[in-house]
Amino acid sequence: MVFEKYGLKLPRILLPREDVDMTRWAVLSCDQYTSQPSYWEKAAAIVGSAPSTLHMIQPEVYLDQAGERVEYVLEHMRRYLLEGILQELEEGFLYVERRTLAHPCRRGLMAAIDLEQYTYGENSHGLIRATEGVVMARIPPRLAIRSNAPLELPHVMLLVNDPQDLLLGRLAQRKNTLPKLYDFPLMLGGGSVAGYQVTDPAALAGVEQALAQLLEQAALQDAEHPMLIAVGDGNHSLVTAKSHWDALKATLSEAEKVGHPARYALCELVNLFDPGLDFEPIHRVVFGIDPEGLLDAIREWAAAHQASPGYTQSVVYQYGSVKGSLELGSMPTPLQEASLQDCFGELLPSFPGASIDYIHGDDAVAELVSKGDALGLLMPAFDKSSLFTYVAAHGALPRKTFSMGHADEKRFYLECRKITREVPSFS
Repeated sequence: MVFEKYGLKLPRILLPREDVDMTRWAVLSCDQYTSQPSYWEKAAAIVGSAPSTLHMIQPEVYLDQAGERVEYVLEHMRRYLLEGILQELEEGFLYVERRTLAHPCRRGLMAAIDLEQYTYGENSHGLIRATEGVVMARIPPRLAIRSNAPLELPHVMLLVNDPQDLLLGRLAQRKNTLPKLYDFPLMLGGGSVAGYQVTDPAALAGVEQALAQLLEQAALQDAEHPMLIAVGDGNHSLVTAKSHWDALKATLSEAEKVGHPARYALCELVNLFDPGLDFEPIHRVVFGIDPEGLLDAIREWAAAHQASPGYTQSVVYQYGSVKGSLELGSMPTPLQEASLQDCFGELLPSFPGASIDYIHGDDAVAELVSKGDALGLLMPAFDKSSLFTYVAAHGALPRKTFSMGHADEKRFYLECRKITREVPSFS
């Protein structure tokens, strides 16, 4: 069955063999709890030396140790393949149902996307499109792993604009006819997850029919450059995958490029309108500064950047027990995130020792600023129904404009896929 015109490919997914403890195997995406190492310490204590995706990722809380971690990660990937801990399924999709503390069900479809049809940056017009700006400084540590890795294990979640629930709704109706591959609890409040194999010709035909309808609808909005899929989580991971493929394909013959596994990236597709998918704001916390001093500087910056016509903006701030509203006035861009991104780009270099992190949850912000030596800026929620329209009209959103759910609702590393044709060996 042909899925190429939708930017997709049937993947050969790898899952752990039956004797592996799946609760210890699956670990939350690496870009969560970046200012809370205690979460990752708890995860490491649960996993111990057991087979786990924790041994194959670099949690970003330890990004300063990225160089030391690369060979450790690569060794475990090779070992899990050579020792048969990972076993390859027949070619097909995987239907996923995730249960969290916030929602009884969020549905997804594991598929491989064609990186040739994924675009990011300015004037991005791909069938599969980035939704946020890319910080290229974040790519090298990830690329150091992917460029030498035999495997990928994704936390990327993509979005389809499917208010009629054409794609995943049909699979949900067929769920009881699909082979169940896993169903288990996730660690540390992550809820649980179940996965079903989609190889049946009738089920695959239903997927293809739904994608055809969604592509037709996207073409009604933009016949020349329809956007079928938008990136929800994992923009930087996809940029890393594409960067690796672009470098690799330059060394390959035309025959070698055909069907090369590195041309594709394994991702989970989710319906933008799934009732189990919330868009949560991502707050900013600035460390290493005097909060009042930074607030005064932001006010001065905003006064110097008023626009007419513009967009009236304000931001709630917090430090210690102090909470108030920071009035930005009339800004040239519609999103507070964009205004602050521009502001911090100009201001923070003049605050020696200042650093910024992106935090999920009001309570987490309150904890981090409780001592009064950091400033929290609380962002408003982004209306998810406007995502495709905004990206089509304005391009990528500012970095960290929204989060798909709270931290514990993010995708857990679980499925894997080979991205090289070579047989791995121990170094």
